[in-house]
Amino acid sequence: MKKVALSFVAAAALVGVGIVAAPHAHAAAISGVNTSGIYMYRLYNPNSGEHFYTASVAEEQNLVRVGWTYEGVGWIAPKSGAPVYRLYNPNSGEHFYTTSSFERDSLVKSGWKYEGISWYSGGKVPLYRAYNPHVTVGAHNYTTSSYEQSSLVKIGWRNEGIAWYGVGGGIGAAKGSNYVGFVKDGNQNIVGERLFTTLNEAMNWAKTWGAANITTANGYAEADQLN
Repeated sequence: MKKVALSFVAAAALVGVGIVAAPHAHAAAISGVNTSGIYMYRLYNPNSGEHFYTASVAEEQNLVRVGWTYEGVGWIAPKSGAPVYRLYNPNSGEHFYTTSSFERDSLVKSGWKYEGISWYSGGKVPLYRAYNPHVTVGAHNYTTSSYEQSSLVKIGWRNEGIAWYGVGGGIGAAKGSNYVGFVKDGNQNIVGERLFTTLNEAMNWAKTWGAANITTANGYAEADQLN
């Protein structure tokens, strides 16, 4: 990672720019600046059939390095709301997500490991949950796409209804580049985030938007390649 400290007099901010270069990428660009929620990145394990969801760029990158397939932004989660709990099965390696504390506690009693609150539920965009009764790993799928949900049901998955809500829909991966520019405040909270087709676009946006909106001395503008 390369990091350059830049001083913006107008905004009285010290903004660092982190650049991560990687050999390949793919995604769709979007317009506008996301300040209302958090991008939830969706990945797929071609060996186990499991889908994984995370707001962490670092976690997304690490999984891609070990063979997971990046599938784009699954949805945009709110910054607050009803907690969505994440659990891990140490025997199968599978993850499970739920807003139900009863479901969480029941799984913990049966041997799953509770990994905390991963994101929040809120907004008007439903995330549908489907279950595959014929597999032991990758048995659940979560999607904002009613088409994807109905397609899975047609081939034998069980429709388990709405799992939680988001403030924005999914952005599928597409041919091209996928870079994310994001800006953190003094407390390391991401306050602005946007996807781009090139690293330079992501970097330039992060510097410009950060200079205009961050006034603390330890705010950061960063640009990373998602895949």
